[in-house]
Amino acid sequence: MKLENWQVFISELRELKPNIDFIFIYHPKDIIALDREFMFAEFSEIVYYDVNGEFAKENNLPEDYQFHTFLLGNDNEIILVGNPLNNIKIKELYIREIGKLM
Repeated sequence: MKLENWQVFISELRELKPNIDFIFIYHPKDIIALDREFMFAEFSEIVYYDVNGEFAKENNLPEDYQFHTFLLGNDNEIILVGNPLNNIKIKELYIREIGKLM
C-alpha cells in the first residue's frame, strides 16, 4: 500500500492545489491490520472499507491493481487511470492534470 509514499505525493499535490481531496477505497482482508497501519502512519485522508468488494464489482475493475487508481475531475468524470506511485510518466500526468483543475 505504501502509505508513506502516498503521503509524500499528496503533500506535493497539495502544494499545487491545497483543496484537492483524496479518497481511498479498500477491500481489506484484515480490517484491524489496516486500521493499525493507518493509525501508525497518521494517515488523515478519507478511507472507505469496502468489506464486500462491491466497488470493484460495480465498476468492473480489472484484477490488475495498476488500474485501481483514478483521477477524477470536478464533475467526478475519470480523467486518468493508473497508479502514480508506480510509474513516473503517470505521476507526471497526474501533476499536469491536477494543475489544470479548478
